Amino acid sequence: MCGILGMINPAALGVDRAGFEAHLDRMAHRGPDQSGVWEDGGVMLGHRRLSIIDLSETGRQPMLDADERVAVVFNGEIYNHHELRDELISRGHRFRGTSDTMILPAAYLEWGDGFVERLNGMFAFALYDRARRRLVLARDRFGEKPLYWRAEGTSFVFASELKAVRDVVPPAEDMEALRAFFVFGYVPAPMCVLRGWNKLCPGEMLTFEADGGAVRRSMFWRLNGERCGDGYDDAVDRVEAELERAVSMRLEADVPLGVFLSGGIDSSLVAAMAVRHHPNIRTFSVVHDDPSFDESRYSDMAAKHLGTRHTFLRMEEGHALETAGRIGTLLDEPFGDMSLVPTFLLSRLTREHVTVALGGDGADELFFGYPMHLAHYLVGGYVRLPACIRRAVRRGVDMLPVSYRDFSLDFRLRRFVSSAELSPIVRHFEWQAHVTREERGGLFRDAELVDASFLDGFERGIAPDEELPRRVEMADLGWYLSGDIMHKVDIASMANSLEVRAPYLDHRLAQYVHSLPVGYKWGPRRTKTILRAVAERHLPHEIVHRAKQGFGFPLGRWLRRELSGHLREALCADNLRACGHFNPDFVDARIREHIDGRRDNRKLLWALVVYMAWRREFL
Repeated sequence: MCGILGMINPAALGVDRAGFEAHLDRMAHRGPDQSGVWEDGGVMLGHRRLSIIDLSETGRQPMLDADERVAVVFNGEIYNHHELRDELISRGHRFRGTSDTMILPAAYLEWGDGFVERLNGMFAFALYDRARRRLVLARDRFGEKPLYWRAEGTSFVFASELKAVRDVVPPAEDMEALRAFFVFGYVPAPMCVLRGWNKLCPGEMLTFEADGGAVRRSMFWRLNGERCGDGYDDAVDRVEAELERAVSMRLEADVPLGVFLSGGIDSSLVAAMAVRHHPNIRTFSVVHDDPSFDESRYSDMAAKHLGTRHTFLRMEEGHALETAGRIGTLLDEPFGDMSLVPTFLLSRLTREHVTVALGGDGADELFFGYPMHLAHYLVGGYVRLPACIRRAVRRGVDMLPVSYRDFSLDFRLRRFVSSAELSPIVRHFEWQAHVTREERGGLFRDAELVDASFLDGFERGIAPDEELPRRVEMADLGWYLSGDIMHKVDIASMANSLEVRAPYLDHRLAQYVHSLPVGYKWGPRRTKTILRAVAERHLPHEIVHRAKQGFGFPLGRWLRRELSGHLREALCADNLRACGHFNPDFVDARIREHIDGRRDNRKLLWALVVYMAWRREFL
């Protein structure tokens, strides 16, 4: 895993070689092992290297093909690089060393832009074709690796992290992106929180012509709508085989490797597959004193069952205070998912022992693993109730005592009734919202931020002709997975110079699972049906059939006590007035409401805390 940076016509932006290197060094955490810059005729490419495969000098980037026509900077891993290398050698291409990056210039020259469709991996990269004065960018199919870009006339800038280039032009907020953040808790691609900047979408390729400045964007991959006719037992066998292959491919490294092991079915199954190839592999987890967040019983059970060398960190209030205090320095854009904090701590712990870790991300989106997936089954019965009964239900829910436990009943029921009567995909997004429809009118001073009608456009664009479960799946895979889950993993892992790989996001596995009947994966009382059937072959029954537990920490409780000082300082009236977006009286009322135990406002308050921390760093 690495950091990449590039500029075309940097002189027009007032950036010289020394300035370019300074921008690149802001990403030293992404690649602490080496730094490299290549310059040619008004083009600069830069790379910060975290050495994983081919630790020698032949793996140094920027890298050129044998004839020095194509230069490349690459972030990620190509898992099928051996197969592609053999094919390219048979076609006359020559290579020095064993780096997976080396195949990219040759593959581009051999197959043109379509070469990216042959890659199995996680990646964000840039190729510069010197003969055609043409830049090519691409991002992997599920958005595991980020890539920001900006085009202005004949100048072009790209970077793995926005913080590396935030002052190339004077920064200004993009209000549409900010509005999306307060709903989703993240800024979905292609939006970017800084005006004039963009993010490459998952599965997208972009070309920029240095002569003339033409930008062309296209999608090189989408999940297709083909349906599989395999019977259930055959499908279980196929899912197991595809996952085994995906894990095996992701175990190649010239450095120590481990597995994140929460004790949930997803990570435990990855660990079980990994142990087949690497007995006694190291595993890592974060544990808590709060039983509603603690999974140590299950992570210990999985580690003992599989025979891994298990290491854990007990997360305490001091860890949260430390991470909250530096949250703004970690972010490129506002990011509200509170599980970033334990993910950061887990990554730091893991990096003390290994350089690469496998994780279980992606399984919830592919196999319908979230509690809100089951909630969609309940909506039909609820909305058919007479209006007077629904009003009584809402009043009853509002009277429930407040709990700050993970996935507490009162929190789930309040979210359910508040949005149950909306259209399906809008409802799905609103159930996850950090600032709810009821809160927006009081919180924001800008009418532009109150309006969430943009969600209707999202709904129209998500597989409108498909059945509801598949529309929900596409919403999760197309927006939430890359915008939240994988972005969180990239932030937390790269801040600690750790590479994290996601076997469930192997595109062949994902396409097969997507093609299966919904009933194989999701039912009125059960999620992840077929994945549990695979897991029964490898894991204790107690792990396979345990309830879903989020990877969080007791933020709601700690905001009332240990983090209350940080909360009040970050969201004091002077700070909010200086920002100009928010109503200080409304925010103060929500803080008092939360601290007094009258309502759980953790999602709203945390979104505001991280936004203000980001704002201090960027604006």
